[in-house]
Parts: sequence; C-alpha cells; structure tokens
Amino acid sequence: PAAHRTFKLDGGGNRFTETADTAPVVRMGGDMASHTTLSSNVVYGEIVLPLTTSAGLSVDDLILLEDDTVEPVGGVTKNNQELLCIQEVVDGTSVEVHDKVRSNQNTGTKAVYLLTPIVGPEVRNFKFEITHPGINDTHYGPCQINFARDAVVENVTTRNSRGEGIYLRYCYDYQVRNCAVFDGFNKASSGNGYGVSIYASRRGDLRRIRSRNTRNGIDFSGCYDASVDGYDIEDCNYGIALAHVIHGGYFRVRHGKIMRIATGGYAVGNSAVTAGLSNPQNHVFRDTIVQDLAYSFDEAADVTNDKPGVWFQSSISNCHAIDIEASYRRGGSISVENAVIVRLEGFALGICVFERIKTEAYYNDGNHGVGWCVHCKLAGSASTLGSDSIGLLVVRDCYNRYGQGVLKGEGLKNVHSQNLTMSFSPGTAIKSLSTAHSVANVVDSTAGVLAVV
Repeated sequence: PAAHRTFKLDGGGNRFTETADTAPVVRMGGDMASHTTLSSNVVYGEIVLPLTTSAGLSVDDLILLEDDTVEPVGGVTKNNQELLCIQEVVDGTSVEVHDKVRSNQNTGTKAVYLLTPIVGPEVRNFKFEITHPGINDTHYGPCQINFARDAVVENVTTRNSRGEGIYLRYCYDYQVRNCAVFDGFNKASSGNGYGVSIYASRRGDLRRIRSRNTRNGIDFSGCYDASVDGYDIEDCNYGIALAHVIHGGYFRVRHGKIMRIATGGYAVGNSAVTAGLSNPQNHVFRDTIVQDLAYSFDEAADVTNDKPGVWFQSSISNCHAIDIEASYRRGGSISVENAVIVRLEGFALGICVFERIKTEAYYNDGNHGVGWCVHCKLAGSASTLGSDSIGLLVVRDCYNRYGQGVLKGEGLKNVHSQNLTMSFSPGTAIKSLSTAHSVANVVDSTAGVLAVV
C-alpha cells in the first residue's frame, strides 16, 4: 500500500493457513530510498549529523544510516545500521536527531536513506499456520510489516513457519504484544524457524511474548531503544538475541523465564558467536539492563560450552544484569561445572553492575550444581578503547549452592565484589582469579578465602 495511509487488520481470532512459506499471509509497508551521505564520520553520542546536503529532509522524517562495515564472518550483512528521526534541520548540510546516535558510522561510504513509511498499521487477532512448509521455500514468515511508523502487532499466534513468525523491518515506535510463535520449521538450519524478529528498528515495546521450539525466541538485529517486558521462551537455539548479526544497543529486558537452550546458545545475549561481532577491542555494547530472569537448565545439551544465562560477548558500557536466577532440574551423571549464569567477554566501561545472581541445583549430591554465577573472561587489550576508559565492574549479593564458585575472573581490572556467598560447594572458593591474565585494582569486600586457580 501507499505510504501515509492507515491499515488496520483484525482476524477475529480465526485460523488462517498457508500451504508454504513462499509469501507472507499478511505483509504491509512503505518504502526507502537512498537520499544523501554523511560528509564525515559520526560516533556514539552525537546528535548532529554532518551531511553532503540536507535538501529534501524535514522535521520528523525517518532516516537510516549505513556504512560499509560488513559481517566479519559471512561478509554479507552490513554491521552498522541505525534508524533515526530528525528533530531539526539545522542548515543546508546538517540535521539534529532525536535521542542520539548510538552506532559508529566510520567505514567507507556512509549512506543516508530516507524512509517513506506507512503510518499506524495494525495486525490483531490472527492465528497463522503453515501446513506444508518446504525445505526450499523462500524464507518468509506469515506476518510482516516493513518501513512503518507506529506499527502494532497484537494477539497474533504463528505455527510451523520456516521464516520469521512475526517480522518487523525498519519500524519506528512499534509494539508487539501478547504474541506467540511455536514450532519453527527446520530451526536447526541458519535462517529458519525464528520467533519474533525485529530488524533495523527503533523505539520498540514488546510485551507478553511466548516462543517455543524456534531458532531464536526473540531476535533483534540493528535495533536500538527497545523494551521486552514479560516473556516465556522454551526449547530455542537462543532465547533473546539483542544484536544477532548487526550491532545494536539500549535494551531493557525484564520479567521473563527461559528453559532449555541448545548447545552453544544463551538465554539473553548481545550477539551470535558466529557473527564475529564479539571482539572486545573494537566493539562496545551499551546502555542495557537484563533484570528478573529465571533460567532453567534441563537436558544434557543445556550444560556444555559454559551455557551462559546472560552473555555479553564484547566490551560493555552501562550494562547491568540484575536478579538473574538459574537452576538445574535434572540429576544423573551430567556435569554442569562449566555452566555460567552471567558471562562477560570484554572490558567494562563506565559502571556496570552484576547484582543478585543466584543459582541453586535441585539435584544436591554435592557435585552437580551450576558452575559459576559470574565469569569474566578477557583476551587481548583494551588499548584501542583507551586505557583511561576502563570503568568499574560491580559484582555483589550473589549466591551459589552446590556449584563451583561465585566469581571467576581472567584479566579483571577495576572490580568491586561484595557479599558473595557459597554453600555446599565442591569447588575451590568464593572467588577465583586466574593468573593467566593481569588482575588489577580488585577490591574484595567478601569474607572468606581468595583462591587463585
């Protein structure tokens, strides 16, 4: 449909079926076209964009920034994309944006696209089911909204989709509420069977989301400023991917539970390992809080590769994990000593807090507790971030019953730990700091033995 028209679809709670994923059942949206370029680099925190020309741009326009940085592993997807809204046209070569730039646009041609969005589309009360998806079907999901403003998807359920169950692309001020995606088809293969997927969008509000047996329960790529409040995710490769193959940031993830994540995945994390976005020397993930997560281990596949509940795979700034609780529900001979509840593979900038991280195994023979509450594993140096920029990591009020320890650190700098508690531990001690990397400025407020492993 043409842009600037409102489309409101109500399925009345009825079931809609398609024999294959060759096209979405519902798809609506506007358009986007190349408009101008940035005349110089812009980085996180800037509010005025230097442009080759601002002609044709107006207050409240939506624009997309994209430089030439590509995915380090696949070399296909652009890593730096960011949707912004113009607050003021300053002059003939610059505009001011709402909020601020949260990405870095500093490689090659820095393109600026102008969106012509559809305004106020709504999709409510649908039940979609793909009855015969095929391995060779195009990657489409049944419900898709593109290039939109004020989009709403509510009370929508999808089953057996080979693509994304619910897919929003290039959307600003969007809502996804009371939605569920079940049984993604062929989810073991990359690009198949996703839950709720959001791409290159901004100012999102996701509430009461359920996902079961999909590749990623909730998947963000290239997104900034989004809230997820209330979620129930089970049997997925990843629970919530905050920056899957494109950088993102500024998330609030609260009040949810996640069960049974596949080998190599995580419950909530900021990138996929294979996307190559995790280098702590050249990327900083910012302004995010993960709070009130109940994470449950179950099958054997759940407890390998450290199996983190919350995984920050890069350096972080103003990122916090609070009230994270993990449990292991099954006994037997499965070792979970390497399992980690919160893992950081980068440097902390600013002040970052890991607080009230708790784990207690149901199987209490003294050998099968969840391994570590917090594991910080650094490699390389923070020289490209600036040595003066290394901030403070606070780890406090953490508890581990039947596990290996509370805080395990390699390469820690500027760390304050307080009120770390173990009980019935087969492991070494409350805190382990490896000598394999430098350890500096560690303030310990915990009574007990400091063990070096």
